[in-house]
Amino acid sequence: KKYNVLYLLHGVGGNHNEWLTGSGEADGNYVICNILDNLIANGDINPVIVVFPNGRSSHDWTDQSFNSEGTNMLGFYYFDYELRYDLVPFIESTYNTYANIEDTSA
Repeated sequence: KKYNVLYLLHGVGGNHNEWLTGSGEADGNYVICNILDNLIANGDINPVIVVFPNGRSSHDWTDQSFNSEGTNMLGFYYFDYELRYDLVPFIESTYNTYANIEDTSA
């Protein structure tokens, strides 16, 4: 069976746990998991692989190792590169996913 993949990216200053811990818990389960489970159970969406990548370019926003201005814009570039050329290909080669461009949402 093939699966769609949903990459949930956090906001600036967050990390890969934000969609889980930021949503709180209900009945011992994370709210985002309950939402997805209910959507699947109701037939609104097909079962899906959900990936929560960590897009933090640095642990410290004042870290100037990427550039002298301390904006870490180069760090965001590196995240984009890793997402497209490392993480997505890894997920597609490890799991049975719809990996063709025709299968993806624009």
